[in-house]
Amino acid sequence: MDRFDPCTGERSKQCLSVAEHGPAGMRVHCLTRSERELKETAVASTVRNLDPVIHPFERAREYKRALNAAKIERVLARPLVSAHEGHADGIYSLVTHPRRLADVATASGDGEVRVWRLSQRTAGSGESLVRSRSGHTQLVCGLAATCDGRFLLSASQGDSVSSVVQLWRWPVGPLTGTWTPVGSYRRLSGGFGDVTASPQQATVFATGAEDGWLEIWDYHRSEPLLRVWSHEQMSASVNCLRYHPSEAMLLAACLTSRDIALYDTRQQSALARHRLPMRCNDAAWNPMEPFQLAVACDDHDAYLFDIRRLDRVRQVYRGHVGPVLCVSYAPTGHELCTGSYDGTVRIFDRREGASRDIYHTKRMQHVFRVQYTGDARFILSASDDGDLRVWKSSAADPLRQLLVREKRSLQYARKLRERHRYLPQVRRVLQSRFLPRRLHSAAQQKREEVASRRRKEAQRQRQGAPTKLHARANASGALQ
Repeated sequence: MDRFDPCTGERSKQCLSVAEHGPAGMRVHCLTRSERELKETAVASTVRNLDPVIHPFERAREYKRALNAAKIERVLARPLVSAHEGHADGIYSLVTHPRRLADVATASGDGEVRVWRLSQRTAGSGESLVRSRSGHTQLVCGLAATCDGRFLLSASQGDSVSSVVQLWRWPVGPLTGTWTPVGSYRRLSGGFGDVTASPQQATVFATGAEDGWLEIWDYHRSEPLLRVWSHEQMSASVNCLRYHPSEAMLLAACLTSRDIALYDTRQQSALARHRLPMRCNDAAWNPMEPFQLAVACDDHDAYLFDIRRLDRVRQVYRGHVGPVLCVSYAPTGHELCTGSYDGTVRIFDRREGASRDIYHTKRMQHVFRVQYTGDARFILSASDDGDLRVWKSSAADPLRQLLVREKRSLQYARKLRERHRYLPQVRRVLQSRFLPRRLHSAAQQKREEVASRRRKEAQRQRQGAPTKLHARANASGALQ
């Protein structure tokens, strides 16, 4: 009911907890609120008593909300944002602009280099604005953008004549007109394997060669500043080269000899080297914790290393049924994504070995490159079918502008899923993914092979000769 206070001249609301007029001598507690404290456009708030004694089913209600949030998240999962056609061959290289979120450069197997502006679309066609140029005669094996965003570097494979590193000026205005390289760099013998730009020096870039040499260049000069031999014992090609994000002199290289190596340009040999079971195809540094290095390998797995102890694997990311061809870290450093020969893109939490999501389409073939955008909201993938695809990093996140209440509701649902994700029913909903028959059959076959290998190893240890551990334990009397 309404009450007028003659002292203050305000009209307030009264809510009697027991009755409007109680018995004689009974104290009645009232809730009084001033209308001046409320806005006309404010949503009416509900006063709740949070005492757990009067809410005996609080945990059950929260569990039901978590289950509903998990189901809604799977219903609203629409990860694919757009697919951009234009390349006549498969896309083998991909790089994003360091300062503009919408600018992306791709290169294909026929030597064509394209720059896409994903935020703008031409009228009628629905395609992004693009500028293309056939600057190479061979497959483009690497792309890199300088740290100031002014230039783009592209390297192609081949012999000393056809293999070249081209320097392009990254377009600033509309993507129209002619586009020609402003510089070219060649080796005396052999071709290039990869190219990477320094994250701190805008004029410096590094190349890895097919004959095993690492070369440091300045784009103002036509010859390398420094040459480092990658392998002491045998000739091994460098198929991946990555600058350290904070140490300007440190590089990580993937070699065809199944080695992952660290190099310091101030010395002529490798700092550390570790040999993997099969060939490593790509590497990515954690931008927030630069001592962590993720490596994509041909044995269907990706590995996480700590460069302080390169001989130990900190985490193994499993799930692919084909060779892992590429890996990329999110700018936040909490997640990484991988692309595989099986035609899928998987997203991993850096602390968990199983993928939290898997992206695929019916037409997408072998994924050669993946890359996070600068805001970590989208994932770019380049595949063998010649398309550049844009995915959402969180499949169910809306793309439109959200209201404050909508943001709070999504945050609450996310926290509910995280809190109850290990419960059986919620976990079953969150982990359910539709896979094509070929992927499902390949995964089942891989599980059977792994189980058979483990049984064989267990029988060998049980029935075969004692190992060094058993012999040492028997000698000390620990095992009888």
